[in-house]
Amino acid sequence: MFRETVLMKLDDNLLKIYSIIFKEGAMTVNDLMERTKMPRTTLNRNIKELMDLELLEQGGADYSSGGRPASIFSINPDGCYSVGLELSRSNIRTVICNGKLEPMWINDLFLKKNSYPEEVFSQIINMIDENIDRLNIDRQRFVGIGIGSVGPLDMREGILLNPTGFPNERWNNISLKDIFQKYFNIPVFVANGASTAVMGEYTTHVNKGITNLIYINIGVGIRVGVVSNGTLVGSDMDKEGAYGHLVVEPGGKKCYCGNHGCIEVYSSIPSIIQEFTYELKKGRKSILLGNKEIHKINFQDIILAAEGKDHLAKEVIERAATYMGIVLGNIINTIHPQMIIIGGMIPDSSKDYYFKAIEVAKSNIYNPGSMKYIFSLPTLGHNTMAVGAAALVIAKYLNKKVV
Repeated sequence: MFRETVLMKLDDNLLKIYSIIFKEGAMTVNDLMERTKMPRTTLNRNIKELMDLELLEQGGADYSSGGRPASIFSINPDGCYSVGLELSRSNIRTVICNGKLEPMWINDLFLKKNSYPEEVFSQIINMIDENIDRLNIDRQRFVGIGIGSVGPLDMREGILLNPTGFPNERWNNISLKDIFQKYFNIPVFVANGASTAVMGEYTTHVNKGITNLIYINIGVGIRVGVVSNGTLVGSDMDKEGAYGHLVVEPGGKKCYCGNHGCIEVYSSIPSIIQEFTYELKKGRKSILLGNKEIHKINFQDIILAAEGKDHLAKEVIERAATYMGIVLGNIINTIHPQMIIIGGMIPDSSKDYYFKAIEVAKSNIYNPGSMKYIFSLPTLGHNTMAVGAAALVIAKYLNKKVV
């Protein structure tokens, strides 16, 4: 059994009020009466209880209706705190967020060849502990930890299974949930990093009426997170999602999944490097030739060459973006999101890739005149996955999925 946190004290009515204000922003009593359908006396009593718990704060006034100004109630940033972790193959970003999901502390721990999980997570736990004390956070207001990780994952049990690309073989079958839950004795939730990223973006945009959105992370692999009608879509046994294995070239290049023609073998970082070096070996010219041995050319080299008007580099980037645009168009036709956020190392590094993918996606959208959608880079920048992991914790409470 977990130690009691402040959000565990909320009954259904209190959760409903807190959830509405958390998602939609500050409100007056009249606003809340319209949204909750509660009688004024019941609502006033519940608001007072949330104020007593210091989860809401009263401030400002609404003068729009004339007469006596109405009080406005909003989330108290000091009412609760959650921790979010982004676990990648190269580093772990950790954030402590307040009740408004504003990062109070951010740390990057880079993984080296001799970085072993036991030592790494012990170090992270110590840093979280020290900074909770430094920020003078009441432990009762520290409500949970979210982890957005590469996969494959067993999300129900919170286990990182047998990932590739980590510094050493000890990063295998790591019980992420148990490591943090046993120490802090609070709820811990593990999800695909793209899923936590889309949660972070959802909490940023929901007060604008955006409740259907996707986040696509394009880097070493391709991962997609989906929020539909305000609910995170995902399975309990996560294998980094199937989106990276949508077929764009029937009978094409073989993918590590065993299939042929998957988007990951045409539009990820390894595929871009492989395509570029393959063309060089065929005799194509590039400004990189003579500066570096072919087998030492990396992704950033290709990006810089493309920015320097290297024809081959630009061609390879554009081809990868074209394949991604086809997949984006298909996803949009299927899911009909209001917002498509494109993040990850490739779009972060290459605006040509980003805009080409969008151009191709738009040209492949069925009946575009009837759809309203927005393309965007991550609003939260490099903190998207970690803050989204912290947001996942709050979402679990609001959806009554904390046990």
